[in-house]
Amino acid sequence: MNVLLLFVDGMGIGRDDPAINPFISARIPVFRRLFGDAGMIPCDTVSRSDGFVGVPVDATMGFPGIPQSATGQTALLTGENTVAIEGRHVSGHPTPGLKDLLKRRCIFRIAREAGKTVTFINAYKDESFKMMEDGTYPASVSTVAALSASIPLRTVVDLRERRAVYHDITSRTLKDRGCSLETVSPEEAGGIAASVAAGYDLSMFEFFLTDKVGHRQDMAGARNMLARLDAFLGGVLRNVAGAGGDLCMVIASDHGNVEDLSTPEHTRNPVPALFVGLPAGALAEKISGMKSIMDVPRAILEIIGVRDDRPE
Repeated sequence: MNVLLLFVDGMGIGRDDPAINPFISARIPVFRRLFGDAGMIPCDTVSRSDGFVGVPVDATMGFPGIPQSATGQTALLTGENTVAIEGRHVSGHPTPGLKDLLKRRCIFRIAREAGKTVTFINAYKDESFKMMEDGTYPASVSTVAALSASIPLRTVVDLRERRAVYHDITSRTLKDRGCSLETVSPEEAGGIAASVAAGYDLSMFEFFLTDKVGHRQDMAGARNMLARLDAFLGGVLRNVAGAGGDLCMVIASDHGNVEDLSTPEHTRNPVPALFVGLPAGALAEKISGMKSIMDVPRAILEIIGVRDDRPE
């Protein structure tokens, strides 16, 4: 079975309070179809419906302080307690230690060494490649992970030929900056992502604008951002259904943020680990027992048929 990992930055599970939680009032029919009126998994239960399993998981890794992106994202891609390794929650870009861990233990690398095909669906603008060449590009966790597994990065040409999706989903940001390409609807972008993912054992798409709008405490912007993400999910799901059950979508996050706009900071809320199109049986039960973001990578590897021999 193939896996499309949809990493959504800064998406936690918040309180049922429309004054601070945009999930309550946003137009998100796909989320509501999965989780009911709240539009998100309750903090203390497992959500199940027709091939979907949603599990609230801890993002703190057992440490005080506010979870941050570098350690959270690296944990999601390695299964390691990165806060214990670094001695703190690390924000922004990965440290040399986290980069080394990604190069050694990232699920992209593990999958490729096991003979699986892997890709990163996000497209990079031309300036990013120039900055990589001259050493001025601030590489994110996802970029380090892709490069450590020798995964070719997708370009604007791939966007034009519908073989990639830009980080804003619609490519509007690039077009507004003068790039010659057509925008796509969120639903179309979801279809493109599913089509690409169908050709690989493991693929990932990263959406980080949820974290940015959360930091701004922008309720209207957050509602619009969640609606865009929801429409993208709908486009993926329609194509997953048409793939005959061969593609599982895994939605995961690194820490909370957008679910609580009372603060511009990240939160210690649990985050969702959502598995869409799961095979029935023991694997679903194993996923239901997940407790931490560190458990997500092992489950992904198991779904694509790769054994992870690290101790539980």
